[in-house]
Amino acid sequence: MILPKGFILLSAEGMCAGQRTMEEAIAEWVDENESEDPGLRDIYDGAYGYLFHARWVPLATDITGGKLIIDHRGGDRFGNVLYGLHGGDNEGPVKVWDSLSHMFQDLFVALTEGTAIRLPGYADPVRPHVSGTANHAFVRWE
Repeated sequence: MILPKGFILLSAEGMCAGQRTMEEAIAEWVDENESEDPGLRDIYDGAYGYLFHARWVPLATDITGGKLIIDHRGGDRFGNVLYGLHGGDNEGPVKVWDSLSHMFQDLFVALTEGTAIRLPGYADPVRPHVSGTANHAFVRWE
């Protein structure tokens, strides 16, 4: 797996389902709370407890439930790759890369040069190591 330690790339169906799940959760949360403040829908602009957004698309998930997310909101944040959404989080996801292109450039450098990548939420940076040979080779992140 070329993604860093513990991440599993979602299928296209998984990405769509994850984005739809966020939209549904946001709509439900706003409906439950809008009676307290009619302007809530505008204030949160699609955000669910400041942690989810209808324009975030999950790309991969890790073994702790965290997600790599592509931000499709407009402006300077468009295309950013975020990390977060663990159960019980009190803060929103944090930006890790400016774009998918930057993410893949960093992964390429790590794989070709053996450099480390540090992700928020992980105590230590991880380095890729190729194990096995020929058709049975795989990448381990340690």
